[in-house]
Amino acid sequence: MKQSRSFSIFLAFFTSAMMLLYWGLVTAGVTPLEELIPGYKAWALCYPLADGWIAICAFLTGFFLLKKSEKSILYGLLCGSSLIFLGITATTYLLYTGILSMFTAGEIIFKLGMRVFHFAAGTYFIIDSWKYRYLYFAEKK
Repeated sequence: MKQSRSFSIFLAFFTSAMMLLYWGLVTAGVTPLEELIPGYKAWALCYPLADGWIAICAFLTGFFLLKKSEKSILYGLLCGSSLIFLGITATTYLLYTGILSMFTAGEIIFKLGMRVFHFAAGTYFIIDSWKYRYLYFAEKK
């Protein structure tokens, strides 16, 4: 259980940091958004607040896991479901608009890698958080 908890803490802080890093790089112009199809840039720029929500939930998941607080369950479930929702919306947009074919091979690998991370980490947070409910509620009895 301790190794699982350590990994969960790492994954939570890693998720939060990567969300913030990604949008920091976009904002700084290091990874600029291009208008590949009409409305693409506007669509992409709708995500900083949603990703910020995920970053906050991920950070709070890690923070409350460190504190051994049952609040980690709530934030883990919020983070996990938000990551899965993000993965679904981004994947369907890429598929339905056909924009995926406009990216270079490296960009496609990066975008698909992000989606795999969203689905895998989201599923992990949900399963892991749900598993911890027994630990916290068993202690209270």
